[in-house]
Amino acid sequence: AKICHRKRVGGDAVKKRKWFVIFVTLLAMIGFQLYPSLIFFNVTASIPLGIYVRIPATTFRDGDIVVYDPPEDMKQLAVDNGWLKSNRFFFIKKIATSGTVYHVGERFSINGMDTGPVFQKTPSGIELPNHKGIHIVPEGYFLPYGTNQYSFDGRYEGVVPMGSIIARVVPVWTQ
Repeated sequence: AKICHRKRVGGDAVKKRKWFVIFVTLLAMIGFQLYPSLIFFNVTASIPLGIYVRIPATTFRDGDIVVYDPPEDMKQLAVDNGWLKSNRFFFIKKIATSGTVYHVGERFSINGMDTGPVFQKTPSGIELPNHKGIHIVPEGYFLPYGTNQYSFDGRYEGVVPMGSIIARVVPVWTQ
């Protein structure tokens, strides 16, 4: 009698990826404990979920990803909507720098590029801030924006002082 063995296609690759994810997550957790201002975790869908690491930055350019301390009213709005559990957090977003033209209407666009809809209320019925109009990011400020078209970002928050930036970061692992 001949015994037939079934070969699992991709099984080893899946196992390796699983162990790699576990390894990177543990490494990040240890790094976060040792250097809390070096590693940041993004847990919202504004930009890809994942682990981001601080890189040196003295200047900022359009499209950089930054960690920043949002205004208190934006923190509270995020908590009130259940998007975040506590108002002790930072936002991680891409930025548009001074001189950038942005439009907030029924849609949100940055330098003419559409980034998604602008809602009047949250799904739970809370009214969102209204920044309708054509604006230019002033010197000393930045406009935060997400890569997800439903991001809670500059379309509601408006511009934020550059002094609110905690770190420029790059992704090391995202999903």
